[in-house]
Amino acid sequence: ILGRLPPKVRKTLLREMYKTHLETCPILKGVEDPILDKLCMQMMPYLAMEDDEIVVENEIGDCMYFIVSGTVGFWIGGNKIDHELGKHRYFGEVALMHDPDQDEKYSGSKRTATGRAIAPTKILILDQDTFARVMAAGGGDVSFVLLLPTADACAEASNKDKHDDDDKCW
Repeated sequence: ILGRLPPKVRKTLLREMYKTHLETCPILKGVEDPILDKLCMQMMPYLAMEDDEIVVENEIGDCMYFIVSGTVGFWIGGNKIDHELGKHRYFGEVALMHDPDQDEKYSGSKRTATGRAIAPTKILILDQDTFARVMAAGGGDVSFVLLLPTADACAEASNKDKHDDDDKCW
């Protein structure tokens, strides 16, 4: 249906539907509106049904996910951890990282946990190639490096009863 809309209408609609989700993500803070608009145009919607695995622990990631509605739970080593994400939250951002010492995309980012839909969950997918292409075309810097915790730090955090910083591992 969106493909049949005039380009300006499609752009406005997608921006209104998706931009809020992008603005909640720290790695996109400060990104100019025209670049956010292009990212909105490229994001892929996906409906994960209850128990669908969205990401799998130890697989190489190439996408980031934004939750529009529903809930995603996380498992490490097959054990459910006390950590769930809902509307306006995101996970998988490490997959968008670019190694500034290499010309090719970063290819060593293993998922630190398995993420599974707890209930039907609408998500938006932003893949690494699209992110890099849009940021580069818009003059954005894709060679930044985020200091995100290692898989060991995430596993250690999962053993705690309470997470002080829900965004740091998933």
